[in-house]
This record gives sequence, structure tokens and C-alpha cells, in this order.
Amino acid sequence: EVSVGERQRTMAARALADRPRLVLADEPVAHQDERHAGVVLDLLAEAAAQGAAVVVATRDPHLVTAADRTVALADRTVALADRTVALADGDEGRTSGG
Repeated sequence: EVSVGERQRTMAARALADRPRLVLADEPVAHQDERHAGVVLDLLAEAAAQGAAVVVATRDPHLVTAADRTVALADRTVALADRTVALADGDEGRTSGG
């Protein structure tokens, strides 16, 4: 039987083998040790270098610092590099900043 981490790495490699234009990854290193997390990050970085848009949902600070750009979601607020958008029930959103 293979581990969750092994299945996760296999799925990542298979998904990236066809050189997709868009990669959506939800917690791609959640079940990886440090060495294998590096393998997954290298695969994602390679996809980005080949022109793919790579979107990752994570709570892992290593992934956040490796990103070219981040969008933080917390307490119904979306924080972008240049502005913050507050989400409210029934509102389309209020923008503060830029």
C-alpha cells in the first residue's frame, strides 16, 4: 500500500506531465516530508517556468514565501499586494486602498 504522500506526488507528476496551462493545487505538500515537499515545489516551479499559471491554496509558510504573488484570505477579507477587499453578505464587496 502506498502512503498519502506518495499518492499526492504521483498525482502531481501525472497532472503536470501534459504541461497544462493552468495548475490548481490545494495543499500540495500537506502530506510531504521536507525532501518530498521540495520535489513537489520543483514540479510546480517548473510548470510555472514553462508558462503555466500555478494557483496554490495553502497554509504552509514555505509555499507562501516561494510564491511570486500571494492573495491572503482571512475573516471575509481578501488581501492583495495593492489593495484589500472586504466581503459582506449581500454585498459585491467594498474595496479599500488602490
